Amino acid sequence: MTYRLNPVIEKIESPVRILLIDTGQEKRYKSGSDACADVFDKQYNIRSISAKSDIVEIEMEVAESPDATFF
Repeated sequence: MTYRLNPVIEKIESPVRILLIDTGQEKRYKSGSDACADVFDKQYNIRSISAKSDIVEIEMEVAESPDATFF
């Protein structure tokens, strides 16, 4: 299964740096729309957003799914 990022990120016109907290992997994109075009193997939630110089930095954490044993 593949996942995409939150579509609100697409509105960012500045360069974007995404840090995937679970793997420590860093990805860089020319804009938010480029980041949203990428495909991920896990579903991520935004942990934090900040701006450093002219780059928007977004920390992403794996979205926790409900435990199926409770249903």
